[in-house]
Amino acid sequence: SVSVLLMCCINLLATSCNNKSNDSATDNNASSIEAESPTEETTTIAEETHTSTLPDGCISIVWKTDSVEIDVANNLQDKVKTSFTGTHVQVLIDESYREDVQMEVKGKSNNGSLFMDGKCPLKLVFNGLVLTNPDSAAVNIQDGKSINVELAKDTKNELTDGLRGKDDDSDSHKAAFFVHGHATFTGSGTLTINGKVKHGYQSDEYTALNHVGGAIIVNSDKA
Repeated sequence: SVSVLLMCCINLLATSCNNKSNDSATDNNASSIEAESPTEETTTIAEETHTSTLPDGCISIVWKTDSVEIDVANNLQDKVKTSFTGTHVQVLIDESYREDVQMEVKGKSNNGSLFMDGKCPLKLVFNGLVLTNPDSAAVNIQDGKSINVELAKDTKNELTDGLRGKDDDSDSHKAAFFVHGHATFTGSGTLTINGKVKHGYQSDEYTALNHVGGAIIVNSDKA
């Protein structure tokens, strides 16, 4: 087992997709959809349009052990398709959409994951996420463009894959946290990545650390 600790000392205030201030009497419950663990294999929720209070260009995903809450900004609702199986979430952004997207992820699940694909620059904000996928990668970003991974200030984040995926040689399970694209890490939070099968972290393009004031700890069973 190999442990790598990457630390830098420059603090950077991490920003997140916070809801806009709600001065009207809008019902906050209408701004998001909570997906309970489905009886069917996969449930798609993109068709359930709603009024979101998120800023334009933002997506919010919150894992709640046995359910997941997904919110998509109003200007993205015809560009983003989201689906889930239990608490395994898939986010597909229309390839024609090339504007910046910010996706904030937080919460906890011991049987969940995130898969994202698109052709737009992505800012992925870890705001207190503890996610384990027993079968494959915990987070798999297939965007292929510029990926800014931001660790929100004072947050602890942890990603773990599972031994049930040990025979998976596909691109879906190269690491507990896989990025297809140019990844840059920023922020002052902490991210621990546990690779139980292959690598803890892998990217097929360059990866840069830019003003990381927290810590990135990678534990991998494959050097």
